[in-house]
Amino acid sequence: MLLTLGLALHWGWHHFIRFDAAYFHVVAHDLDASEAVAGDSAYRYGRIGLPVLARVLAVGSTGRALEVSQTIVTPVAFGLVVGLACAIASRRAGRWTTGLVVLATPGLWLAFRAAWSDTLLIALVLTSIWAAVAQRNAICVAALAAAVLTKEVGAIALVPAVVAAISDGDRRAAVWRASAIVPAASWWAWVRLQSGEWPFLADEQARTNAVDPPFVAIVEALRGQGGDELAALVALILGIAGLALLVSHPREPLAWSAGIWGAMTLCLGDNVLRYPGDALRVMGPAMCIILLTARSVGHRARTAALASP
Repeated sequence: MLLTLGLALHWGWHHFIRFDAAYFHVVAHDLDASEAVAGDSAYRYGRIGLPVLARVLAVGSTGRALEVSQTIVTPVAFGLVVGLACAIASRRAGRWTTGLVVLATPGLWLAFRAAWSDTLLIALVLTSIWAAVAQRNAICVAALAAAVLTKEVGAIALVPAVVAAISDGDRRAAVWRASAIVPAASWWAWVRLQSGEWPFLADEQARTNAVDPPFVAIVEALRGQGGDELAALVALILGIAGLALLVSHPREPLAWSAGIWGAMTLCLGDNVLRYPGDALRVMGPAMCIILLTARSVGHRARTAALASP
């Protein structure tokens, strides 16, 4: 928060309303999707989570207060990410300091460059994980619904949440968690009705080639035929690490999240891998969860080994 405040005082709050953050600001300024049209407009209105939150925090204002509210979401979400990671680690590893490993995620720090929604997404996903572990189903469902409304990739978080409920033998919780997709699906249907396109299928440059079949864009990048080689290598490592955690710890709730998000990185397309900074930011949720899972299961294994005769 202090870093954001210092930069805002030096450059002004408008400094953070740039790149994709400018599109979020436009939507926050006018939340009425009835004016949405095919292409970029439909795509941007599909990600309504951050604009709505910014507008609420600005108490309905569309002036400077909206710039401030949209900007402060990132540092607040950053604090929540660290706090939630420590809370999860306390429950799954028995030591809260294990959660500090998420600070090694480059995407968390890169997100301070502008008022993007990525840190908010990570905070919401970690909230759903903590709530699932703590058996707080209502909070889990709310966090999942908000995550999908923030970015459509948040729908990935529903899978481990539902699996965890099924593993616990709680079918009712599983149904409720699966239903978290309904608010976003309803909103997307409304945008589709107004613009003629589904937001996640809109003919928009930022969405085009964002996702490919597993390994396709990664292999092309590593061959020097597409995206950035370093970004592709990070995506490959995260994917393998996440799936390895799932295979080796199938009964660990965190491992399911690590595996699902790791698999997502293997499907990143050329349009994501082409820009290293953006790629690391997009891979932020996967990296946070995989690091947290690896450290948690590792610490628990060491503790068990030391306790054994």
